[in-house]
Formats: sequence, structure tokens, C-alpha cells
Amino acid sequence: MSDRPAEFRIALAEAHNLERPDVIECLHSRREALDEGHVMHRDGLIGARRKGAPEQVLVEFERQEVLLEAELRWLDSLLDRLEAETFPWGPTAFENTDRYLAQRKAAQQ
Repeated sequence: MSDRPAEFRIALAEAHNLERPDVIECLHSRREALDEGHVMHRDGLIGARRKGAPEQVLVEFERQEVLLEAELRWLDSLLDRLEAETFPWGPTAFENTDRYLAQRKAAQQ
């Protein structure tokens, strides 16, 4: 799995500028990729341990597997909230939408 954490953080920080269905679609795609990576790391660890690999050489793989598992839990929670529409979303969901949109327009110039 080719993950780009820095790019994802930027995209996530700007995702509020997209409509809810578009964000949900993008996050589902990311979830699929994360799940594949998680399964790969988990199965790799299981296989390495069965073959007797020393724990000290597996710590980075173990860390990555745990981080992927945690991100999947967080992503599932976010998707649940977005799909249930439990909070406002999108560029027009801000309290002062006109001011926000004007600031966005100015920033783009």
C-alpha cells in the first residue's frame, strides 16, 4: 500500500470544501486501501512469528499494524457520522457562510 500521510492530512484539512457525498466516496476508497495494508501487515506479522522471527526485528511492522488498525477505527467512526449526517458538512455549512466563502475566494487569488 502506498500511503502518503502528509498529503492525506492536507486533503482532510480541506475536505470541508467538498460536498458530503464526494468526501464519503474518497474516504471509502482510502478505507479500502488502509484495510489492505492492515491485512498485509497483520498477516506478515503472524507469518514471521510462526517462522520464529525475533521480536526485535518486527517492532516496526508491529507499530505500523497497530497504527493502521487505529486509523481504520477512526475512519469508520468518521464515515458513520458523515453517512448519518450527524453534523453539518460542506462549504455552505459554516455559521457565516458568506464570509467564509469570501475568505476562500480571496485566498484562491
